Amino acid sequence: MKKIHETDVVVFAASVYFGGVSGQMQTLLDRTYPLFPWKLNLEQRHRFQNVYLLTASSGESKEFTDNVIKKIEDWIKHFSGVWIKCPECAKLAGVIRGLGVHEAGEI
Repeated sequence: MKKIHETDVVVFAASVYFGGVSGQMQTLLDRTYPLFPWKLNLEQRHRFQNVYLLTASSGESKEFTDNVIKKIEDWIKHFSGVWIKCPECAKLAGVIRGLGVHEAGEI
C-alpha cells in the first residue's frame, strides 16, 4: 500500500450499493489513512496528480453515484492533506458511470 505515494495515477473501481460505496471499498479507503502524507510527516506530497473513478450501479440515474464521487473527492482531499483549492494537488480527473447494470457481463 505504501507504493501509492509513487504511482503516476490512481484508479478506483467501485460498485454502488444503495447509493454508497461497498464495504470493501470503504475498508480500502480507511486502510489508507495511516499512509496520508501528513500522518507520515513526509516532506513531499504523493506523486500522482490524477485520480479516476469507474462505477457500476443498478440505478438508471447518475444521482445514484453522486455519493461515491463525493467519497472519493473527500479521500483525495484528505490524502493531499488540504481542504483548500490547490492547483498542484491531486484531483478527480474523470468518472465513468456504469448505470442500469443488473446482470453480470452487461458492462
